[in-house]
Amino acid sequence: MTTSQEKTWYKLYKRYATISKYIVEICDISRNVDANLSTHNSLREFDRILQAILFFQSKINHNLYPKEIQFLSGVAGEADILKLVSKKLYSSGVTIVEEINWDNLYKIDQDLFDKVDACIKEITREYTRNLAVNIALAEYISGKNFYDKISDTIVELLCAFARLESGMYDTEIQQGILAYCEFVTESYIDIKGNLEEIFTSNKNIQKELLDKLKADYKKTKRSELLQLIEGKLKGIKQKIADFFS
Repeated sequence: MTTSQEKTWYKLYKRYATISKYIVEICDISRNVDANLSTHNSLREFDRILQAILFFQSKINHNLYPKEIQFLSGVAGEADILKLVSKKLYSSGVTIVEEINWDNLYKIDQDLFDKVDACIKEITREYTRNLAVNIALAEYISGKNFYDKISDTIVELLCAFARLESGMYDTEIQQGILAYCEFVTESYIDIKGNLEEIFTSNKNIQKELLDKLKADYKKTKRSELLQLIEGKLKGIKQKIADFFS
């Protein structure tokens, strides 16, 4: 491995570790609202979200290179989204002759690949909603901007992943960022616009804290919320534009 490749590996894992630390902090804060929130489960869900985003980034080349597979396999660990996909497809009656993994993902027949693709999207939307709820609650309680921190680090991670073997191409990075926008950003914006509904429906929230959160939330003007959403969209669009300027 060359010095350049070693630096890329370091950046990649450092960004991954940084986001994981944000997830832990978010869970520590949000647990003041939801006592049943599991940091372990939240980290595993994030691992699956990351695998999905990197999968959609790799689709532009319809290929995964050895070092990319190595990183994805490491992230997957006990939370391999492909194993979850295989189980879900099998239970729905889809015939899977050979185990689907990161090594053979782009070698399976097109019909099965399309089913895997759709299943990954379905699973990821569920996980990103959970992540978005936790981020929104942690931001609301602490006043910290976790979404921006995670977004900035994700973009850096996507760039490092693209540099692992094939060189960094604009279209590849674009696909990764667009996947992040489709899943995480859209969920986050939706959740931020419905915090009071979430507080009301979450039975794990203590009544005293719920009343305080609802009272505080009502003080937030709709114009401020719309301004926040507009800012988030503008920021993510700028990140995409930066790669094509």
